Amino acid sequence: MDDTPDKLRRNLIFVSALTLAAWWLRAEPSGTLSILGTTLASHDRDRLWTAAGVAILYCGMRYHFSEGRRKQYQDSKAEYLRQIQKDVKNWIADQELAKRNRIARKSGSEVTFERSEIWIKLSENAT
Repeated sequence: MDDTPDKLRRNLIFVSALTLAAWWLRAEPSGTLSILGTTLASHDRDRLWTAAGVAILYCGMRYHFSEGRRKQYQDSKAEYLRQIQKDVKNWIADQELAKRNRIARKSGSEVTFERSEIWIKLSENAT
């Protein structure tokens, strides 16, 4: 199957929305409904809801196990981890900067440290 992740997601949303709308509006089949040679009468309501549930499950599994979705998930996970690492480094730099400036003020020094100096030290320690 050569569906793209966008099409699979679109189909999942469409089938889910259609089923949810039918449920919310309490849609009842009138007369008979013929699908793929199977005739369903209006009293086969449970079979229709089961078929709709199976269709949602099928679309959901096709999307969930698609290669494009897996790649998209891995890319977003890697970006999330990079962002966490960046946030932790920024927090460490801020803490170190505050500590150094606090020590400098206590000793009566007029010197204040800049963030770039802290980043250089963090980069040297990381290697």
